[in-house]
Amino acid sequence: MAWFNDWNEKNPDSPIEITNKQLVGKVKQMATPSASRMLKAAPKGLRGRLADQLSADAEE
Repeated sequence: MAWFNDWNEKNPDSPIEITNKQLVGKVKQMATPSASRMLKAAPKGLRGRLADQLSADAEE
């Protein structure tokens, strides 16, 4: 975490701050299956096709 402290010292106007809420959100995200994370991150126009492809791959 030395880079973290170094950044904050060199950039007092834009420090990096990590909150408990951010940590909890990241832990929840890591706990979800990778296919679900991929679907959630995909653009809305691709989600349907991606979901179809993932379900077809899962059936094989």
